[in-house]
Amino acid sequence: MSGPVPLPDGRHGLDWAIYCRISGRQGVSTGDGEDDTVSLETQEARCRAMVAALDPTGRVVETLVVREIWSGVELFSRPKLTGTLLPAIRSGRVDAVACFHPWRWARDPDHAGYLYSELDYRDVPLRFVEDDPGDDPKGRLVGFIQHWSGKQDHAVRTEQTHRARAALVEAGHAWATSKPPYGLRWRYATSERPDGRIVQRKIGWSEEPAEAAVLRELSRRVLAGASQRGLALDLTERGIPSPTGKPGWSDSTVRYLLRQRLYTGEAYGLRHVRDKAAPRIGTRGKSAGRKRYRDVVRPEEEWVRLPDGYAPCLIEPEVFAAVQAALAGRRRGGSAPAATAEQTLMGGGRARCGECGNTLSRLGSTRRVLICSGRAMRKCGSRPSIRMALLDDAVRRLAYRIYEHPEVIVERAEAHRAADPTEADLAMVDRTLAELARQEQGLLLVAGQVTNAAAAAALGGQLERLAERRAGAERDRADLLARRAGWREARAYLDGFLRQAQRVRRHLDGASHAQWQRAVDLLGIEATVYPASASVRFVLTTELDGLLGPRALAGLEADGLLAGADGRVCVMRSGAASTAHQPRLTLAWPAPDVLAFPPPPRPSAAPPRRAAG
Repeated sequence: MSGPVPLPDGRHGLDWAIYCRISGRQGVSTGDGEDDTVSLETQEARCRAMVAALDPTGRVVETLVVREIWSGVELFSRPKLTGTLLPAIRSGRVDAVACFHPWRWARDPDHAGYLYSELDYRDVPLRFVEDDPGDDPKGRLVGFIQHWSGKQDHAVRTEQTHRARAALVEAGHAWATSKPPYGLRWRYATSERPDGRIVQRKIGWSEEPAEAAVLRELSRRVLAGASQRGLALDLTERGIPSPTGKPGWSDSTVRYLLRQRLYTGEAYGLRHVRDKAAPRIGTRGKSAGRKRYRDVVRPEEEWVRLPDGYAPCLIEPEVFAAVQAALAGRRRGGSAPAATAEQTLMGGGRARCGECGNTLSRLGSTRRVLICSGRAMRKCGSRPSIRMALLDDAVRRLAYRIYEHPEVIVERAEAHRAADPTEADLAMVDRTLAELARQEQGLLLVAGQVTNAAAAAALGGQLERLAERRAGAERDRADLLARRAGWREARAYLDGFLRQAQRVRRHLDGASHAQWQRAVDLLGIEATVYPASASVRFVLTTELDGLLGPRALAGLEADGLLAGADGRVCVMRSGAASTAHQPRLTLAWPAPDVLAFPPPPRPSAAPPRRAAG
């Protein structure tokens, strides 16, 4: 172990900075003896002693005595090195730098080369208390090898640490945090040390009755066909705390718990590892500007098995296997694809809560109810629900009524079939334009005979004002023409709707669920559901803007609802005429009105799919 290299002749009376670094608060081990540990304080003291020996007339800049607890394999994320020491070197406040050992400076030869380039460019020498390679070319080669060996040493220590942890896990010491897994609690063994202190050591887990009952219930209900999202909503509604102690559950939390083999009594340690292939840059606290890595699950063959009996069996292995098979056939958060599950026409966000505006969703395939999902996010106090059969029956009644008697739409939009509302306004604007043209022609005749400059200027001002009035009148006329076009388009649209709706009606008797769904969606039917105590249970709305356009007709024909209907189809597009007289085609249908309509024929069952080939 060599000491520091002397400074070049003539370099004395320098301003020194000191850089001290360790990776953890326990200090740096430099040998096998109990005293071979170098802390930040020891490094600083040794650096001060070296500065006093190399440069007796020099001084240590106290504000640049840097103590850092950070990994040596990182460079740009070290806040004190890059935020304090390097800016001081670049600004000329430092003449020389003292460090305890090359490994304290950097554990990567590339990082060391970058730092040496900064120092050489500004002619700032770097001296190490131990193993100083010097500044000459031979010293730089030795320094490269030193920093390379530091990188290899870090990799070896990482592997040794993993092996030591694996040995501890195999001996029954779970490498885990102080918080036990959900459904379990720690078991302790009490022992007395030679100095008389009583200590407790974690020796395994035991069952936590309340949480274990939740785990068993989740497994049982999943096998019965319940969805993960429905289970999460139900647990939230019942006020059962989640694994994090919060009141809300999510479907991902339910799925995670259902997939933990730990609850069968098979306990493993060291299941996760940091994925350094996809780093991200932290933004808060100590992580700001530093690379952060996510923990990913190791391959199962790398897991370390804990001793038998370390964890109790909360779920039988055969039940756990059945749950995994059930989860494998589902989408995340979805229910089982059961062939007997009842279908609804108002799923997929077509029904919303009248209290909070959130969508109504199903609680699994075993419950025929749509319920507000806003309670899980604490956005809805009443959380209304409605039976799917009741809402679907109302939707079929409304759709069948509209297709069978499209005049109900016409009656509600009768105001748009009245006489042209723009006729009188257009006549008035035309008279105004004619009068302005007559006045302008008269002024032009007079202007040709005027020789006085002042009179000519006055006539010019009048002509300009007439021109402005004429431009305004022409703009009004253009707006009225656009309103007339919208009115004519609305009339043609309603006429086309009357023709095509009757053709759809002829094919609704005996239609399948999919065909009914298409017919309902073409009317744009949506539901707003209120609590059972409200005076109006639900309100259906129809959005008829653009109904039965070419693309919609193609879909109807593909479903066999039009059977190649022909004839001109007029489409009323949203925003076609920006006017107060534009037809309102969004209509509300309260529950009493809808339930008064006669029921339609029941849809037939969907035909079975034919096998491929």
